Amino acid sequence: MKDELGRIIALDEKKKELQDRLKEVNEERREVEQAILHHFESTGISRVSMDGVTVHLSRRISAKPKDGDTYRITKIFMDHGMLDMLRVHSNTLSSMAREHMEDAEGGTLPPELWDALEVDEIYQVRTRKG
Repeated sequence: MKDELGRIIALDEKKKELQDRLKEVNEERREVEQAILHHFESTGISRVSMDGVTVHLSRRISAKPKDGDTYRITKIFMDHGMLDMLRVHSNTLSSMAREHMEDAEGGTLPPELWDALEVDEIYQVRTRKG
């Protein structure tokens, strides 16, 4: 039992060291990512390959009720007969916003719903082999 106690203590210390190192790596990655995002934006490129790895932009749409006003969103759904949407999840709102933004005919959402949403485009740098 004494061996196991000593081992769990050592493993917890190692785990803490690794978590601290991961925080450092993540912070350094955020700094480098910002430089890459700036470079991609200023040059108009969205991907580069190096050493068999593609570094590319990833766009994510995030939507939520403006000012947290879920009542307004619910009322708009009801006014437009979208009763199946009354218990909508934030991922669903984001998906609806993304489809609205990509629609070639100018959008799929009622204008008042679009106005009731706070929509953010989030760009991240990702990597993939090949």
